[in-house]
Amino acid sequence: MKWFRGKVYDDTGKPVTLYRSLRSADWVHAGIKSPSSGKGRRWPVYVDVLIALGVAGPACVLAVVTGEYMVVLLMAIVPVCFVLVVMSPVAIVSNRMNTGRIRTKCLHESICPSCGYSLAEVPANEANLTVCPECGAAWRLQEILAQ
Repeated sequence: MKWFRGKVYDDTGKPVTLYRSLRSADWVHAGIKSPSSGKGRRWPVYVDVLIALGVAGPACVLAVVTGEYMVVLLMAIVPVCFVLVVMSPVAIVSNRMNTGRIRTKCLHESICPSCGYSLAEVPANEANLTVCPECGAAWRLQEILAQ
């Protein structure tokens, strides 16, 4: 799914993708409970799909047995629409919040969120941005470390 890629923006506004190993890291020590692991990120989608299938499956069987196909429209399509319309935005917002937390945590530890390069020894430029030599992403590292 495109939503779960882990896209964040550097401090110049350029979109960057979170480094793969950072997305799968366990950030419990940072107060973030597995934000990007498959289990922690996608469980609401899995539960809703199971609920939709639990309602749609019996509805289809009932429609075939009774011959009333309007039941399929009401009992099978409505849960699927509920999953798509209501729960997809919940999963997207949750993912965006977690990627922002991972970005902040990486910068607090002087790690580039885009490529995983250590920014501890990289000096800031005249605009007070620390530019990663690996990927070119620019971060306001000194301001974050001062907090």
